[in-house]
Amino acid sequence: MIPKIRLKRRSEFMSFLTRIDEQIEDQYHELSGQASGEALKVLLESWHSAKFAAGDAKSMIDDIDSTIGHLIDFRTRLSKSVETGQPMQNSGHCAAETKELLSSSWYGGEELDVNVAFYNENSQKLIGEYESVTFESVHGHWWGKLVDSGFANRPLRILDVGAGAGRDSAFFMNAGHDVLAIEPADKMREHINARYPEIRVIGKSIPMNQTLPGNPFDLILLSAVWMHIRPDLRKQAFDDLATHLTKGGKMVVFLRHGSFNDGRQEHPVSMEELKGYAAANDLSLATSNEGQTDVLGRSDVYWEIAILSRPSI
Repeated sequence: MIPKIRLKRRSEFMSFLTRIDEQIEDQYHELSGQASGEALKVLLESWHSAKFAAGDAKSMIDDIDSTIGHLIDFRTRLSKSVETGQPMQNSGHCAAETKELLSSSWYGGEELDVNVAFYNENSQKLIGEYESVTFESVHGHWWGKLVDSGFANRPLRILDVGAGAGRDSAFFMNAGHDVLAIEPADKMREHINARYPEIRVIGKSIPMNQTLPGNPFDLILLSAVWMHIRPDLRKQAFDDLATHLTKGGKMVVFLRHGSFNDGRQEHPVSMEELKGYAAANDLSLATSNEGQTDVLGRSDVYWEIAILSRPSI
């Protein structure tokens, strides 16, 4: 069972927006014959309530400012309608846009929030699983290629997306590389901070729609992440990451084939999909260990590894 505290709060906020929309509709009809000042006074009371709910949700909605912007625009258009006495066109349009914005921006959608909740709830079990296998057993094949080619024989700036328990970030750090870890699950971040205090870890999800601290990255790793990203958000996610890649840099993406049976949600993945995103960002794509078996011994799971490279010039 997955307690959906965030989903519950989101649902409450969405319901609140719906009620506000209905109340404003009623107020519009009641106030259409009154002075604009009185209309604004009543509307502002509703607006302050909406703002309070939005503030409560702000920590979980990256683009809450856009949400508030929709509501402000709606209030402005309604006020103008009251002042002029002209009917307001598409009175429910703004609220509908706002709810659509919330649906699309909530950690990449409700599904990703369910997955984050799963990783938080099962953090201790998952940390044990992740740390039961070594970096070399999971990543040795492609990492060995980068070492043999000379690419990894120098200090690299590395972005570890979906860092989990921090095992891979710790390996990179101990090898002398500069690492930034991204991990949306609070419990996983707490573990990384406690066990590997030298590692910088931030709580973001992709698509990020934001810049990251510091310079671009020589290497970006997405290990067991891509299957959680909704297909309609993947292009934006890929483009976001590609903008943070240096000239001559590489992005390594693990493609997981096989369904979850524990409540996590995933989407189909393919090399063909990545090829399209790579071409659009001037990256070349190579594979490493096609059909790699699962190191945790899950017979119904196998992996493909994509190595994407940006030209040096």
